[in-house]
Amino acid sequence: MIEHVFGWIARDYREHPVRCIVEIIGWAMSVGANIMFMLTVPAVPFVWFLSLTVTSSAIFAWALWTRNSLGGLANYAFLVAVDTVALIKVLL
Repeated sequence: MIEHVFGWIARDYREHPVRCIVEIIGWAMSVGANIMFMLTVPAVPFVWFLSLTVTSSAIFAWALWTRNSLGGLANYAFLVAVDTVALIKVLL
């Protein structure tokens, strides 16, 4: 199973290396944001949290666009919009 996962990642990297690297960065940002949320509840630093979630969602939306994935793109585009509104509200 692990061999198949690494093979899939290697194949994805060969097909589109920039997308693969950017997706890994987006994943790390998403995980980091959620760990930050978990550790700081109830006093979540929303500017940092929302900045990370907007950025990682935008990365995933772009990656899904390059994969021609309408459902995934629609989901992450929606998350970018909603979290951007939340970030603006926090900043104001």
